[in-house]
Amino acid sequence: MFNFIKYVRDKYPDTAKTVALFYEDTLYGTDSSNVQKRLAAEQNVEIVADIKYRANSPSLSTEVQLLKSKNPDIVLPTSYTTDAILFIRTANELGFRPKGIIAQDAGYVESAFISAVGAQANGLISRASFVLDLQAKRPSVKVVNEMFKKRSGKDLNATTALQLMTLLVLADAINRAGNTNGPAIEASLRATNIPGSSTIMPFDRVAFGDDGQNTAISPVMMQYNDGQYRTVWPENVATSPVKWPL
Repeated sequence: MFNFIKYVRDKYPDTAKTVALFYEDTLYGTDSSNVQKRLAAEQNVEIVADIKYRANSPSLSTEVQLLKSKNPDIVLPTSYTTDAILFIRTANELGFRPKGIIAQDAGYVESAFISAVGAQANGLISRASFVLDLQAKRPSVKVVNEMFKKRSGKDLNATTALQLMTLLVLADAINRAGNTNGPAIEASLRATNIPGSSTIMPFDRVAFGDDGQNTAISPVMMQYNDGQYRTVWPENVATSPVKWPL
């Protein structure tokens, strides 16, 4: 997200100087805000508002009014689905329109959110580990999505694609281990080396470092317009140019 902000600052000067943090008060929201504060300091991005709200609040009017009064260029919201719907609806009602909203995935990519806010979400940007338009470059994504949609009634999104990929990686490790013994599976997982082209993710590959994290992830930024999210950054994998400001 912050690398993307740097890209926006370079490409569209004077439109991405300040940010506001807007996050729910559970571990998810507070952890997200802590990392965002550190990255903002490292990249000299000024934080003009740091707003924590109660998760599943019945109203966010006071918080959005405060955001509006601080007039940030960019809002970085971290919310689950219900709060994400309420935030976008409230911002629209109060006429709050920053130059950009760059969301922390989660509620902002759920089909329930899109159904509830519709065109009010136009221009919204989110970080993502998966975007369905990847099928234009990886035909396997279309095949897998059709299989998933037949079973679930909805398209893959960043969350469900990761869950599916996690299961496939684990199954691959168990197959290579040749048994279901825990240490054998762990050793097999640590030896995992799956080319990105053999996954449904925009990864270079799946391979784990000493800390257990995938060392070759390639996250993307996506933007919602005209009823769907499209990849807008990095430019080498984008299927649509970023529309900025909002």
